[in-house]
This record gives sequence, structure tokens and C-alpha cells, in this order.
Amino acid sequence: MLAVSSEYGNLIIGCSEDDGEHWSAPVTLFPGCGIRDEDGMHQAPTPVICHNGRLWSAVDYGTWEKGGHASALVSVPEDADLLNPENWVCSEFVPFNHDWPGAVPGSRWGCLEGNAVAGPDGEVYNMLRYQISNVFKKSKEDGAITHGKALLLKIDQNDPEKPLSFHKFIDFNGGMSKFVVRRDEVSNKYISLVNKVVDDSVPAQRNILSL
Repeated sequence: MLAVSSEYGNLIIGCSEDDGEHWSAPVTLFPGCGIRDEDGMHQAPTPVICHNGRLWSAVDYGTWEKGGHASALVSVPEDADLLNPENWVCSEFVPFNHDWPGAVPGSRWGCLEGNAVAGPDGEVYNMLRYQISNVFKKSKEDGAITHGKALLLKIDQNDPEKPLSFHKFIDFNGGMSKFVVRRDEVSNKYISLVNKVVDDSVPAQRNILSL
């Protein structure tokens, strides 16, 4: 189990060998702060994938109180002792850049809660939720883009401690809220569970779970 000890707390890992009846003591992989108004580790329940001999998962660092989160991937050799923090690496955290090509003009927030995804090109990406607008208010501008985008950042698999690089923004209904992406090994297509937005005036809509 990979998780954070609290909001913006430590990134920790624990192990069960009997289907969750008993657990090892949690081990801290990367430290946080556990204070809401200070930057710290953040991770939603997002996918862990195995690709080219490593396990990969997305993490964030920051806080809403200071304007958002920076993005990274943690990884470890698949045959390593997962409970040994020395076997894990974290890419350098990349803050959201409003000047990236395709970023929505005037968007206040950035990205978080990414999905580690192995692309059809063999690369590993962090596919991120793009928080374009304030989730509690609809846009007051007619025609303004308030949702429907996701961000792809790419990791250097040969140097997994390097910062992620910008790849592109994509059209993606449900990208405003947390979503999950999985690759179907039979068809080599991708499936995603999202909160579909059907009313543009409510970009934070979260009541229609869609595949």
C-alpha cells in the first residue's frame, strides 16, 4: 500500500502478505510536512504501473493554500525490496507553467493527481488532472474554457530523477476532477473512469461516473 500519512504528510509504504489481515509497520519513502498551509507530499489513490523493469506512480508536492502543486513520478526497480527507501527515486518536482503551449489563458490552478501511463510509443507519461477553474464557481465569461483538458508530462526512463518534461495538453472530458487511466493489454487500448461533465456551467460536476 502506497499512501500519504496525512494531507501533505510523508509518502509511506506498507506490506501485507495475507490479503490485508495484517500489515507491516509503514516505512517513510519521502518526507512531507502534514500542515495544510505549507508545501508537502500529496498523492491520491492513483495507478502503480510496471514498465521496463520499474514500478512507477505519480505524486505531487505543494498545497492549495499556496496556489497549487508540482508534479513528479516515484519509481523503484520491480525486483527490489519495496520497503527499503534507498531503492526508490523521485523525479524533480515540476511546477505548472502557464506558458506551456495549450494552457488555458487565465486559468488559476494547475495540475495534480496524475496517472503513470505507459504510452504506445514505449515512453512513460504522467497524465494529470487539469484544474482550470475554481471548482466552487462557474466562469463568468461566455465561451470560456472551464474544463475538458488533461496534461501529459514525460519522464526520462534512463534518468528517473530528472524533472518531467512537458509533452502536451489533450482534450479529455472528466479531466477537471480526479480520474484513473489503465491500459488494456489485450487490445492495447486505454480505458478511463472519469466524472463526466455534461453541464458546462458546472465544471466541477462529480455525479456521473463514466467509463
